Amino acid sequence: LKAYDYDRGCLLNYFEFLNLILSPREKVSIHSGPRTRTTRASDQFWTLKRVWGEHSEAVLIDRKGTYMDIYVY
Repeated sequence: LKAYDYDRGCLLNYFEFLNLILSPREKVSIHSGPRTRTTRASDQFWTLKRVWGEHSEAVLIDRKGTYMDIYVY
C-alpha cells in the first residue's frame, strides 16, 4: 500500500501517513470505492485502521485548505 501526498509531491511511509491523518487541524474525507466517510480528529485513527487494513494498492492524499481528501484504491 502506498500513500501519495499531492502537496509534497512524494510518497509517504506508514508513519508519515499516520502523522498526517491524525493532524487535529484537518478534516478528512476518505473515499473507498462507492463509500465516503468524513471524520473528526477523534475518529480518524479508527477510520485509518479500517482503511489501511483493506486490500488496497494505493492511497492518494489531496489537501484543500483545512480539508484533506484520501482516495483508497
